[in-house]
Amino acid sequence: MGENYLIRSLEPILQKAVREFPVVVLIGPRQAGKTTLLKHLYSGDYPVISLEPPDVRVAATNDPRGFLDLYPPPVVFDEIQYASDLLPYIKEQVDAHRDRSGQYILTDSQNLLLMQQVTESLAGRAAMLKLMPMTQREINHSPQKPLPWESSQTPIITETASSLDIWEKILPGFYPEIVCNPLRDFRLWQASYVQTYLERDVRNLRNIGDVTLFQTFLRALAARSAQTIKLSELARDIGVAVNTVKD
Repeated sequence: MGENYLIRSLEPILQKAVREFPVVVLIGPRQAGKTTLLKHLYSGDYPVISLEPPDVRVAATNDPRGFLDLYPPPVVFDEIQYASDLLPYIKEQVDAHRDRSGQYILTDSQNLLLMQQVTESLAGRAAMLKLMPMTQREINHSPQKPLPWESSQTPIITETASSLDIWEKILPGFYPEIVCNPLRDFRLWQASYVQTYLERDVRNLRNIGDVTLFQTFLRALAARSAQTIKLSELARDIGVAVNTVKD
């Protein structure tokens, strides 16, 4: 992790939030680098406890107070969506030491379900941050370099990229796994990502029965990238109800 680690633009914001809030919730898609980022910044101070393994999940769910006593703050609870029942008990712990910042860092890869629960349980106690896949600035080792519209100076264009160069950057995507291992077959990685992560997470969020139809939906959605989405047209193209597409 040390040699291949690329500094993320979110690092100073995350560190400031940890200094100022009792709880920090870091959301973002799977494989965006949330756990790697936290281990890089806080491995010496915060144990990282993954809630994804079934035995850990059962322990957290069956005895939340005992589980929190076993892992007192400061601590990182990775993939908190697997044990969201912990949130009211984390609130209880935080309220007992409200003036203490940086008690809990929580990560989540299914933020649709978690957002409402965090709002209900940790309102005013938690900073919500989002980590997305890598940017070109991060890949170029200049994560804090201002973009042209962020600087008062006129940008100097030193080189131009051909359309082929641009597509060669776009198609593999910007997930850290591919960026740090450019020789990997990115098409195989992307197919695996859809199969093992997206489909599983979507099934947890919605009762998706026809996986083949869901794949068709993803392709139809991807074909509309950078366009205004018209749900009725999308539903008509894949042959489902508008409410299904909306869900």
